[in-house]
Amino acid sequence: MDPFDVVAPFLAGFLFSSPPLRPFGPRKMTKLFITVMTDVLSYKNYIAQGGDWSGAISSWLGYDHSPACCAIHINIFTMWHPNGSID
Repeated sequence: MDPFDVVAPFLAGFLFSSPPLRPFGPRKMTKLFITVMTDVLSYKNYIAQGGDWSGAISSWLGYDHSPACCAIHINIFTMWHPNGSID
């Protein structure tokens, strides 16, 4: 079996992370995650998994950031139309 890394980021305002100064939605959170994955951790390719809010974030990772996001697995259906989403 090939080795792999698991990256499990906290959503802003949940668990041990500080709340954001202003609320923001899943698509804006996606931009933070892609920055962590590509700029901070230097991954060229990755897959994403999520449910609840993370399902929405994983959906946007797959939609907005392919081919870097090679695949997604979601256990909730949360996709919005690209022009009608909450940022």
